[in-house]
Amino acid sequence: MEAIEKSANATFCYVSANRWIGLRLELLCNFFGITTAILCFALKNQVEDKALLTFSLQIILDIVFLFSISVRMYAEVQNMMTSSQRIYSYTQLESEDE
Repeated sequence: MEAIEKSANATFCYVSANRWIGLRLELLCNFFGITTAILCFALKNQVEDKALLTFSLQIILDIVFLFSISVRMYAEVQNMMTSSQRIYSYTQLESEDE
């Protein structure tokens, strides 16, 4: 039961840290998107081609979405690689005498 509790605590800490970082990334991306939208709205009378403003908003939304997903996937791959490196290093240990 003690080992299960330690495993559950480690998993909870991992998930909590992952969600905290995800929340911070989402807030940063949302701030960047809102700032871009405000700037596009403020500059709509100064830019001759309105399609450029629309295109910039569309690109910002795509970048924000892809940035968030790519950072989360990169962190997940890093965690999984650490686990596989540990397993590989355990296979390289000398076996105990019988």
